[in-house]
This record gives sequence, C-alpha cells and structure tokens, in this order.
Amino acid sequence: MRDGWKNRVLPAVGFGACLVVSAGLCVGAGVAIATVDLVGDRAETGKWDMKSYGKSLAWTAAGGLVGGSIARLGAKSWGEAFTGDVFGTAEVEVPLYRTKMGLGTGVGGGRMGWVTAPGEVPHRGTTLLNLAVNAQVGWGICGEGADSALHGHLGC
Repeated sequence: MRDGWKNRVLPAVGFGACLVVSAGLCVGAGVAIATVDLVGDRAETGKWDMKSYGKSLAWTAAGGLVGGSIARLGAKSWGEAFTGDVFGTAEVEVPLYRTKMGLGTGVGGGRMGWVTAPGEVPHRGTTLLNLAVNAQVGWGICGEGADSALHGHLGC
C-alpha cells in the first residue's frame, strides 16, 4: 500500500504544486516529500535510507536550479526568480471615468475622454507558457516519480 503513496501520490502532489508555485517553494515541496518518504521508509523497514534521501535531495536541488535558471530569464533578479509566481501580468491603463478634456470651454466645449490609471491584468499567454515550462521541467527532472522522463536512468 505504501508503494502507491510513495511512487504515485506524493510525486503527483509535488508535481501539481510545482506547476503553480515559485521555484523556491517547489524546492521546499521536494524536500518535504523526500523527508516524508524517508520517515515512511523508516516506519516500514526500521532503517533510515539516507542514500535514497540524499539522492532525492540532489534531484530536488537539480530541479530547483534548472527551474530557477529558466525563471531567471524573465525575472529582474535571482531572488525574484525563486520567489515569483507562475501567473503572468501585463501593465495596462485602467479606465476610471469619462469627462470633458482638452480645449474648448463653455457649454458643449471640449471632447469627451477617459481618465485612466496604471494597473495590472492577468496575462494568459505568459501564464500558460510558465505552466508549460514548469510541467516540462518537472517531467524531465524526476518530478513525477515513476512517470518522469529520467525514471530508471541516472538514478531517478
């Protein structure tokens, strides 16, 4: 029964979390899952499997480095790359209200226009691209357990 949790449920939870959180939080999720796996193995076998734990932490660090490096391409700093979220935004001018503007005074003078303020709206294209890249990195760097591209290779 524990094999199902270890090989399917925990990797699926980690993969799902890493789709929508920052690279830094994804690394944290990987460490938490590796630790739960270590404790579960200890409870089941009575032994600490530090070799497997070390390998899980190494793959977690590698995935975090790759994910953070990719995020850094669009971030202003390494800190933002590891703490920013997956949801992209675009800066726009948000219309507030219409009023008469420009030249022309008196009754009926001037043209009607919008008074605007800067704002942000969700950017669907950027968000979908971020989700796709996160999914590809998770699949490629052992993030999906037995369903990963490297499963059975390189010690995944």
